[in-house]
Amino acid sequence: MKIIDDFPKYIQITTQRLSPIKYKLLIYLLFIFCVAAALYGIQIEFESRYVADDAFQLFANTSIILNLTHPFSPGIYFSSFVHQVGDNHAHLYGNIQTYLIFAIMVFIIWILRTVWDIPLPDKYFRYTYLSIFLIAPFCISLFVMFGATYTFISPETCRGFSGITYAIVGVFLAQLFLLLQKLCHWNTWKEHAIFIILGILFGILYPFYDIVYVGQPGNFFGHMGGCIVGFLISYFMELRLTK
Repeated sequence: MKIIDDFPKYIQITTQRLSPIKYKLLIYLLFIFCVAAALYGIQIEFESRYVADDAFQLFANTSIILNLTHPFSPGIYFSSFVHQVGDNHAHLYGNIQTYLIFAIMVFIIWILRTVWDIPLPDKYFRYTYLSIFLIAPFCISLFVMFGATYTFISPETCRGFSGITYAIVGVFLAQLFLLLQKLCHWNTWKEHAIFIILGILFGILYPFYDIVYVGQPGNFFGHMGGCIVGFLISYFMELRLTK
């Protein structure tokens, strides 16, 4: 069979195309697992001090956890990196698991694009993940505050990495859309507009999973905001870097 006969050639081409980025691939994997390990370490330290020290607990409730009565405190950023206390780390583990799944799926798309000779722009991941970890937490908190103030859906918790996890879901979705566009040679502003609208709609609808299947709203607007922001950062970052 021709496919079997050509298999060594496909392996050679794959190796040749992946070889220039092999260290970048390794660094990416190390990065995503280091983030997971750092989150675990932060939570262990946070939880031990939160339980043992009343003064720290007061500080955490006003300056680390998003406080909807005093929203514009440091918690508007830091709340994305701490989790619920006293649940045997279930909140933390759930977020880390989903984060790793989608970060690895983004990694797989990166490999496929390289093998198919549709490479990602240079420094794409550096700028995308830097933007997500520095900018997305503020946007997520703003979504949470909007939802708590102007809708009937109150957040179950005002802390947790799930907003950034949903941002990685948004990155994965953007990469799927961009890969489809490049394979089909769709590159007009109308086609980009359609995919951007679809991405935003997905970001709005995907958090309903928490309500329909989990049976609780979770942090509905935080999840929505994370998914939309991650999608837009990823999508426009690639468009910007390819020009």
